[in-house]
Amino acid sequence: MEQCVFFEVLAPSDQEDHELDINNTEHEAREASDAFEAEKSDARAKFLKAADGSSDESEEEEKKRSKTPREKDEEEIERQHKAFAEFAGEEWEVLEEGIKKLDKIASRSTDAAILSAVFQAVEALKARVAETKKQPKNKKGYQAMDKRFKKLHKMVSSALEEKERVRKQSEAIASQKRKAVQTEESVVQQAKDILVQRQKGEKDVEAAIEELGGLLCSEGEEKVYVELCGVLCRIERLPSLETATEKKDEILKIVFLLERAVDYVEKESKELVCALLLSSYQKLSVYLRSVYETDEIHYLLLEELGKEEHRVYRMHWRVFRFLQRSSSVEKQHAAAIRQLEYVCEKKKAEIEEMHSRAGISADGFDGKAHVMGLCGSLHKSEMARRGGLLGSVFLFRNGFYEEGKKIFSETGETKADEGGEYRRAVSEAGVCAFRLGLFAEACDLLQTVCDDDVDKNVEYLFILSCILLDRKNKLADFITDQGTPFFFQDRSKSQLHFLSTRIKEGDAGGAVEMLCGLDFLGDMELDTLHTEKMVREKALRAFLRQRSCHTVLSVAWLRERHGVEDICGIAEEERLRIEDSMWVVWENEKEFAHELSLLLKGANLPAGENGEKAAQ
Repeated sequence: MEQCVFFEVLAPSDQEDHELDINNTEHEAREASDAFEAEKSDARAKFLKAADGSSDESEEEEKKRSKTPREKDEEEIERQHKAFAEFAGEEWEVLEEGIKKLDKIASRSTDAAILSAVFQAVEALKARVAETKKQPKNKKGYQAMDKRFKKLHKMVSSALEEKERVRKQSEAIASQKRKAVQTEESVVQQAKDILVQRQKGEKDVEAAIEELGGLLCSEGEEKVYVELCGVLCRIERLPSLETATEKKDEILKIVFLLERAVDYVEKESKELVCALLLSSYQKLSVYLRSVYETDEIHYLLLEELGKEEHRVYRMHWRVFRFLQRSSSVEKQHAAAIRQLEYVCEKKKAEIEEMHSRAGISADGFDGKAHVMGLCGSLHKSEMARRGGLLGSVFLFRNGFYEEGKKIFSETGETKADEGGEYRRAVSEAGVCAFRLGLFAEACDLLQTVCDDDVDKNVEYLFILSCILLDRKNKLADFITDQGTPFFFQDRSKSQLHFLSTRIKEGDAGGAVEMLCGLDFLGDMELDTLHTEKMVREKALRAFLRQRSCHTVLSVAWLRERHGVEDICGIAEEERLRIEDSMWVVWENEKEFAHELSLLLKGANLPAGENGEKAAQ
């Protein structure tokens, strides 16, 4: 109501002015609202552009944008680099100007990246000038430019070298700080933790080796301990190496580290690394024995290691000697077993030659005595004694069979195999000892297994050993203790008959013992001559097939005692059944060739090609 009255009392002119003011106010409000919306839209557009990472700035805006001194220097270096690359041999003034600019940049900059860029540009200019092979018209100007060029080159090189020196010095200081923080317990514990993680499969070999290398800043016993932990990882990595050269280099590196560990421990008498040293030594020995000529890589590896065998032998010798002096009996036995495994298939002369090449004092050294000493050192323990007996029987005579090798390598374990395989191997060793005339070792071997409840064939071999050695009391005690249901109180004909029935076709070992038994009995009459003849025939056939050193002596013994006719008939029959190459490939080739030629001539048989070779 009041509003209506108000409008009524206004004059017409005042009312028009008032309406105009209202219209202007509304227009201004609309313009302000439109400007606000436009500003809001521009801000939103800029925000979206920033979020998208895109930029639509024009070239002029880009030029106007302020740049850092580093960016300006980088652009200038890049510009000069391009100019140097386009140099054709005429623009010497341009080059001089470019060198001045680079000189100015290098003088004020301390950034290694900027200095490296300047250095690359200068090197590119130097190469480009050499390519053009054009001389400048202004000699003095060129000489001044060349002088400035050399100065710049020297300045940049010196700056980069100083940067590298400072970096190395900083790293050394940081390493010393880490070393000061690490204690003996922390270093050893970290190395142990790395090995445990590797054993659990939580860390691969390469990572373990790298982390152990980071702990080598320690000194003394801790460093040796860490190195031996690294040796265990290195040995584990050997099968994965691809080339024979890599394998050989890694093995020689391991050998060097083991010898260095021995050097340190011998001087300092530390006990911390003894167990780790033995473990590393055993692991390397097992790997070396597992390498065969299965492929080209392993063949080349064996060939390369053959040239460095004296170094491997020296490591074996020194580690064993150290453990023999300063460790427990169990560790001594384990080291002796590995030492025997390494030399068991080598001849006396080969061992003595390696000993000499290794630089070890060889005064009064005898290869056979050394190995027999190793075998003797194993007699302190009942468990290791078996390995010593096996070693003393087989060494230097190429008497190892594959089964014997396998069992021999297992004798150093914590528990011997009491099963049939082990007993057969020991029985085989006893037979080999009989062939070689090592009666004492053979009897001890057989006694070792006969102390247990074993198969009857071992009992028979033991009884036979007593017969051969004429140990009546020992035989009687054995028969009484074992309750053997045979009457062997005297060397009777029934005893020999029974033993002869146990010999299988081609069993050279049993045949040898049976023949020796017949020879031992002398002229004792037998109930059946067929038994004696059967034994002789089987023995000879086995001799000819086995191609071992005792074959020669046995054939000669048979010829002298029992005549030539029957023997040569069997020999000719067997010669047709086996390869000709077998007749001349023997351990004792000359002796066998001589005996074989006499045998063939005595029977008036055609010697043939191989017989002529043997006679020669």
